[in-house]
Amino acid sequence: MQKVGYNVHDRRSSEEELRTPTAHGHHHDHHSHHHHVHHQEKIDGHNHKASHDKQLAVPDNKHNEDEVHYEDDEDEVEENDDDLANAVGSTEGEDFNFKADLLNNTKYAEVDFVFFNRVPKVGSQSLMELMARLGKINGFTHARNKGSAHETIVMNKQRQNDLIADLLTRPKPHIYSQHIAYINFTRFHLPKPIYINLIRDPIDRIISWHYYIRAPWYYRDMQAKLGDKAIPMPSEEFMNLDLDTCVRNHDPHCTFTQMQIKNPVGDHRRQTLFFCGMNQKLCMPFNSEAAMQKAKRTVETEYAVVGTWEDTNITLSVLEAYIPRFFRNAKVAYYLGKDRLSRVNRNNVTRIVSDETRLILRKNLTNEIEFYEFCKQRLYLQYAALSHGERFGEDDYLLLWRLNPKFLNNTKFHFRDIIFYNRVPKTGSETLIELMIQLGKKNDFQNERSPFSKPTGIYWGVERQKEEATRILELQEEPAFVYVEHMNYMNIRPFNLPQPIYINMIRDPVERVISWFYYKRTPWNSVKMYKVTGKFGNRTHYTKNFEDCVLTHDPECRYDYGLMFKDDSADHKRQSLFFCGHSPICEPFNTPAAIARAKQNIERDFSVIGSWEDTNVTLTVLEHYIPRFFKGSMELYYEPKTGLAFQKENINHWKPKVSERIKQIMRANFTQEYEFYYFCKQRLYRQYFAINKHLHF
Repeated sequence: MQKVGYNVHDRRSSEEELRTPTAHGHHHDHHSHHHHVHHQEKIDGHNHKASHDKQLAVPDNKHNEDEVHYEDDEDEVEENDDDLANAVGSTEGEDFNFKADLLNNTKYAEVDFVFFNRVPKVGSQSLMELMARLGKINGFTHARNKGSAHETIVMNKQRQNDLIADLLTRPKPHIYSQHIAYINFTRFHLPKPIYINLIRDPIDRIISWHYYIRAPWYYRDMQAKLGDKAIPMPSEEFMNLDLDTCVRNHDPHCTFTQMQIKNPVGDHRRQTLFFCGMNQKLCMPFNSEAAMQKAKRTVETEYAVVGTWEDTNITLSVLEAYIPRFFRNAKVAYYLGKDRLSRVNRNNVTRIVSDETRLILRKNLTNEIEFYEFCKQRLYLQYAALSHGERFGEDDYLLLWRLNPKFLNNTKFHFRDIIFYNRVPKTGSETLIELMIQLGKKNDFQNERSPFSKPTGIYWGVERQKEEATRILELQEEPAFVYVEHMNYMNIRPFNLPQPIYINMIRDPVERVISWFYYKRTPWNSVKMYKVTGKFGNRTHYTKNFEDCVLTHDPECRYDYGLMFKDDSADHKRQSLFFCGHSPICEPFNTPAAIARAKQNIERDFSVIGSWEDTNVTLTVLEHYIPRFFKGSMELYYEPKTGLAFQKENINHWKPKVSERIKQIMRANFTQEYEFYYFCKQRLYRQYFAINKHLHF
């Protein structure tokens, strides 16, 4: 099990780690991104070697403990920072807003000035070159920080004030770019700028950085720009160190100690730092839940656009629409020079990284990955809101194939009006079942479900699958038919049976497991089980606490990579299993092969996979993609007094609150399950965005 407070390679127990104060109490001077730089002078910020054009952080063989010092942390605390540091706020249950105006922070800017505090290794060079071109078209200037031997990421209050006071004296309109953590201009009683940034998959960023500082041209470029101040090429051993070996050998450059404040190799592993801000106590601990939540809050309230080159067209469209003064004609300028822009800072030294190494990185970057997914979803929401009741223009770059409903709707492949809902446990399926029962009366279709006594179908052979599929289809008595059962996905094509419409629901993986743990200890579930098995559990079973279960390594709370059914308890930890199917490849817990198979099945066969975490999005997609069954579902769900929105199905008042620390331990062991969960959520959003041009908000 992954440990909070330690690197994934650390073998001490989670119980020891959770009860050891030092797990969250490092006071190392870890805000220097410098790769053990020679002759690093004492400064008052967060530094690493840099030139005018590129990241120039380089490694050395030693680290001086006193080369950087902290400023007074209290000096950097902003409103709500203490709340985040001491009791991480939850974003669970928050509703997204799809009105473009409410998603656009540009209107809050008080000066015609864009502040691009660029994250390293996200493609910021390409965006800066694009902005330089747009400056000539749209009439603004673009500048970046001057080249120097040191680049400051986290500054004390005085240096922040000096920097922004200088920037605000420059001619407007103006864009300024620098590798620096978010600065709150208003705390200095200075006008707020337009904030923008880019993000990238955290694992790909780390891989990119690892090979970036091992590219010979990196040092030649440094020499050309800094001359005598440049650092000589490192040893051949360092230059040839591949990431797989580095991670496998626990090299200091490739360990990822949780909550560590000082990173002795300065590899920019903290993407959240650039959004969390200058509060070192809050923002510096690596992979911190509190830092992630602060970064999310800053993005929501301060940033006009946080884009990504992984979604080029969407990013450019949102920049054009939300910041038109500066980014008008961005797509035209980008595609006219795409060949040049796509080669900016490209590194041919990068090598293929193994799945094993990527898995280790995922275990250590759980909160960084969550922040990244949050930013991506916000970008998609901004894109979806652009129509605001109007049709999109005939812009080839906006009409992406992946945002075309006909490519995202598998309903058209069905041969009869039949829905297979192979429901995932503890995802709110009872609510959807009740909604379909009510819709059946309005839309004239039949509902059937398996009895409670029938075991979950998780490992059926081919003949059993054929028998079950045939049995289900024989239950149909009406022209339209819904069947519901806890069972793994079945591919019925080889059986020459009519292709049904597949639907399902998902939920945050850790929240699902916790929900199931306490659900099976409820009185009503125990009575149901007694009717099936003829016995109750012992007292210990009913009084067991989830947190203790995790800390004591109870077999019921094991979440080991590759865990098989024979070593497992029936806790439904594998959400992906219901989409992967009955193949042996689906059995090992949290493995890439199972996730890949589940994704493939979804893309090919599932019409809609929704989530009650996004109620309105889910209901809208169901209505538009499966209208025969779900027409009027939104109206019915929100019907005053009697609608399901005002009722609670299957809610468990016996479930106590589980601490964020325990959840963090859990998340580190559900890396692949989270990847699958985010994949499904993003697919749901893409489906929503594809029909958005027909909607009115």
